[in-house]
Amino acid sequence: MKRDVAEVRYPKKVRDLKRLEAEAVELCAYNNSVLHGLLQTEEYARAIFNVRRPAFTEGEVEQQVTARLARQEILDPGASRRVFSFVQCESTLRRPIGGRIVMRRQLERVLEVGRLRNVDLQVLPLNREENSGTDGSFRLLKLTDGATVAFSEAPLSSRVMTNPKETTVLDIRYGVIRAQALSPRESLAFIEKVLGETEDMTLKASGDTDASVEWIKSSYSTADGPDCVEVAAVPDTVLVRDSKNPQGPRLALTPTAWTSFLPYASGS
Repeated sequence: MKRDVAEVRYPKKVRDLKRLEAEAVELCAYNNSVLHGLLQTEEYARAIFNVRRPAFTEGEVEQQVTARLARQEILDPGASRRVFSFVQCESTLRRPIGGRIVMRRQLERVLEVGRLRNVDLQVLPLNREENSGTDGSFRLLKLTDGATVAFSEAPLSSRVMTNPKETTVLDIRYGVIRAQALSPRESLAFIEKVLGETEDMTLKASGDTDASVEWIKSSYSTADGPDCVEVAAVPDTVLVRDSKNPQGPRLALTPTAWTSFLPYASGS
């Protein structure tokens, strides 16, 4: 009862999709514009809804983001034997929606989901000479009763198909797209490579060089103790490093993430 009441605040289209996904034993999806909703972080989803035109109100954005995140509950491999197959065009991994920091976290999330034992995640590289997904994104939901429901996405509308003549065509197309894509293992390695490139681009874009960045020792660090943290503020980014290893790994946080982290750093 509580779940039903909670879901009333979601848009009807999302409620219907959420119920169908809950009934499915297998979910297959190809995306060539953005990352699939079940893979998205909160920041990435919010960035997508924020640029929608005509614009959503703040309340509508919150409603859409909350609904999208709620759908991700079904990914839990311990909740059911449901299996997932995602094929993402390489362009969706490289398009910096929300900015490079948001995209870096998004790629980390994709890797996390791709390593779940009930998920096969594949990448269709841009250098493939054959790509059977140029008509656009679509998904297939294979239900417990043996039926298949297909969704074909387009601007202003999403078409739902239950006629076997239509769903079979998309099922065959999806099989071909999977064959054209990298294997799941190759895909995870590919995403890790893109993530590394994104981290390098984030540091370069922030001007993270010894000559251009002023590093300040955090007030939460001890004078000579083990907690030697330095921070630096650059446009749209807060950089964090270990002062004892200035050339070592560095964190790049959004100002909002840094503000949220401060109470934990101070122990309050």
